Amino acid sequence: MKLGYLHISVAGNKSGVTRYGRFLASAARKQSYLKILETDVELTTNTTNNLKLLSQAGKKLSEADVIHIQFNKHTWGEKWQQFQNIKAFINNCQVPLLATIHDVLPTNYPDYGLLEAFRREYYQQRKYSNFQKLSLRSTINNLWNNYIPDTYGIRWLLKKVKLVITCTEAESQRLIPYIDCTKLINIPHFVEERNSRLSPLQARSNLGLEKFKIITLQGFISRRKGHKLLVEAMPKLSEDIKVVFAGGAAPNQEYFLQELLKLAEKKGVVDRLLVTGYLSEKDLETYLMASHLAVCPFEILSASGSLSTWISLARPILASDLPQIAEYNRIEPGTIKTFQPYTAEALAEAIEEIIYNNYKEGEQPALVSLRTKLSLSKIFEQHLNYYQKISQNSTV
Repeated sequence: MKLGYLHISVAGNKSGVTRYGRFLASAARKQSYLKILETDVELTTNTTNNLKLLSQAGKKLSEADVIHIQFNKHTWGEKWQQFQNIKAFINNCQVPLLATIHDVLPTNYPDYGLLEAFRREYYQQRKYSNFQKLSLRSTINNLWNNYIPDTYGIRWLLKKVKLVITCTEAESQRLIPYIDCTKLINIPHFVEERNSRLSPLQARSNLGLEKFKIITLQGFISRRKGHKLLVEAMPKLSEDIKVVFAGGAAPNQEYFLQELLKLAEKKGVVDRLLVTGYLSEKDLETYLMASHLAVCPFEILSASGSLSTWISLARPILASDLPQIAEYNRIEPGTIKTFQPYTAEALAEAIEEIIYNNYKEGEQPALVSLRTKLSLSKIFEQHLNYYQKISQNSTV
């Protein structure tokens, strides 16, 4: 059996979605009975050349029996260019396709139609003008550049592929308004294999943080990940707790990072907050291993690569009480601790309880078990099952 993988990225963007596809392909290459075709396409500002490269990629990968692509709102370009790029690739594919859809958030793919989208956007645009203008032009422009290309593009894509994969059940539910449910399946986000030689004590020593209890929020800094809530919780935490933001600002979110730093200064905790900026894999692992507690106070969640990274190291995890976290705890009961309600007080109380009353050094047994169940090899086996079914039963 021959499998085809497209690795698409935007120039200068280190996309976790692209990385996800590469890991699946690497797992496939380990199977001696499979033949693997991989094609890389890096999108640039040259839209004509992008379409040419994607058309060529579709023809090349059609030598496979099945093609697997990764998709989210930004990976294939922006606005209407996204749709043109998808169309150029898929119209040149002559074999069945599967697509994993990432970051299925209500803001990206709402469950309402065009009329409701118009009503909401019209109200928002009028609000911007303090209700002094009718705002029809700005409303129509925003719909044409955002809601319409996003929803039209995803509907077109979902009709063209034989199977759609999401990494969480909650994301599957969000796609129901857009797709025939018989084409929709859920395969959990894999957990990477890591063989860290660092102990938590050695990691803290390497960072000069031996005197602190370290709690870490890992990943790009953006509004929906809960960085602000954690800063608001810091005055309620013990003085020996150091908060680490392991990562830098997400694209176009630099202003939000400055807001967080000003908030930390206002609350008198800026000296206990460490923002690392972008980290190499080695340095990231050092900070994660040094942490007494992983904190994931997400406001909303699709699938989380950062959460999978924490699981790979079997570090203690505290997260907001979301359906996706409940999914992990169904796979392995009691794995991830949660807090509620979604307030700074509840978060601080949960952190203190774990750090000072329930903390155990070293790998957490429940997380080790969850890591095994979600290993890349096991998650690839689930993908392979569907590759085979589609190859045997589908026609294009």
